[in-house]
Amino acid sequence: MGKLYYHYRDILKAPRLALMGKNIFIMMFHIMLGYAIYLILTYAAYLIQGLNFNQIWQLYMLFPFGTIPFENTLSKFIWYLACIFWIGMFLRGSLGVARSAFEELRGNFFFSMKEAFRFTRKNSRIVYRAVVGVIVFIAFLVLLGIVVGLIGKIPIFGELFYGFFYDFPFFIVSLFAVLVIFLLATLILTAPAVAAVKGEDTMTTLFDGFSSVTSQPLRWTLYLAGSYVLARATTFILAYAAFRAMQFTNWTTMLIMGEKQADLFSLGAREVFANFPYTHYFAGLPYVAQLNPADYFNLGYVGDVSWSMSVGGIFIMISIVFILFFIVSYFLNTMVCAQVIAFLDIRNATHNEKLAFIPEDELEQEMDTEDSGRK
Repeated sequence: MGKLYYHYRDILKAPRLALMGKNIFIMMFHIMLGYAIYLILTYAAYLIQGLNFNQIWQLYMLFPFGTIPFENTLSKFIWYLACIFWIGMFLRGSLGVARSAFEELRGNFFFSMKEAFRFTRKNSRIVYRAVVGVIVFIAFLVLLGIVVGLIGKIPIFGELFYGFFYDFPFFIVSLFAVLVIFLLATLILTAPAVAAVKGEDTMTTLFDGFSSVTSQPLRWTLYLAGSYVLARATTFILAYAAFRAMQFTNWTTMLIMGEKQADLFSLGAREVFANFPYTHYFAGLPYVAQLNPADYFNLGYVGDVSWSMSVGGIFIMISIVFILFFIVSYFLNTMVCAQVIAFLDIRNATHNEKLAFIPEDELEQEMDTEDSGRK
């Protein structure tokens, strides 16, 4: 991987780290597990609301990210639970990828996927507690606002109390709350990176995550913007290559299968490309090109087919979903690896700590420990 320069050019390492097989698998495993649970729970929410399975399938198929609002309270609760679980799986996957990327940057090239999963199981609660802790604090500030509102309803005293204290402390506390909400948004990105590098407790993750943003906000913003541009550009290339690979597969198999192959692929791909969110623009660069599947595949309408063709079409659909999540995983990995690099560089700039440096004897000791752990 080469040494870290502790400079902006380090961000160029992120796309390569993101494409490592173990990192792709770690992220894919977690976001697809989250997706599977989200799919089941969202279908359950719509069933509770009164729709039948066929209606849900016709509307969303494998992608219930839809437009029909939940009116039933229980349905809303189940859907929110599904979203929270998926976000939790993303954070868990980000932690595993971040740890793997950090070990690669340290020069520990023998850090395996098994160790990454073990680290994730042991330390994911640090990330969860950090995020939940900030959410609870925001909820506490909202509760304070409700209490102030109740006091403000008291005749005579309420108006005087609210008006006199409006600037201090009400406005100051609200300004602090806005800052905390912003930091919560950044914590989704920084917490896995900090926990992967430091591997300590929740308070360390919170403090270092916030300080990496607030101590050098311009540097962190430039790293974030640069990683996003890199992720979009490299993901576009990967998605383009993936679509061309599917084209090549279709062309070579059609030489013998003929129209049967075209019908089979259309059965599975037509609905996926029509329903998968961001298919047209997630990976594409809008000012250069769009990854519109219609430009790559001739997806015609297929009439009544045999049961084997229907099942084969479902297999094709599931296979394409895996390919699309592979592309999405690479995009997410690039952002996660960039956050690890950003934290290492900012930490070096603010504390003169080269956290990715390991003395040779310590590296050998860690490798021996990992080898004994495998046995």
